[in-house]
Amino acid sequence: MASSGVKDFYRQKKKGGPAKASSSSKKKTQHYTGGASVGASNTAQTPALISHGTLDLKDDFSEQEEQLRQFDMNLKFGPCIGVTRLQRWERASAMGLHPPPHLRDLLLNTASAGSRNNNSPSLECLWEGKV
Repeated sequence: MASSGVKDFYRQKKKGGPAKASSSSKKKTQHYTGGASVGASNTAQTPALISHGTLDLKDDFSEQEEQLRQFDMNLKFGPCIGVTRLQRWERASAMGLHPPPHLRDLLLNTASAGSRNNNSPSLECLWEGKV
């Protein structure tokens, strides 16, 4: 079977095909509503993110744990992998980096409590066991 070239490969326009809709027909206009994508409505939210009518983006940890996580994420105080939060705080203090003093007290209280319940902060850094 002989091929006549590229013309057979690509679809050709047919003359006298169906007429296009007139320009006087109404067109829908989409407005940006601030959704995840242009034209998305604000009501199209994933049900898992909504709790009690508000976005539920916060995990279940205390304000103290949040402060310690911020300490873990701050590279100013050096790496946090392989050391506990208290060791990292002491190392940063010894190096003159001035870590927040209230975090040391928090970590000492957590260490002296011994047993951890669900609301007490962890002595391990945020990345422990994940990296």
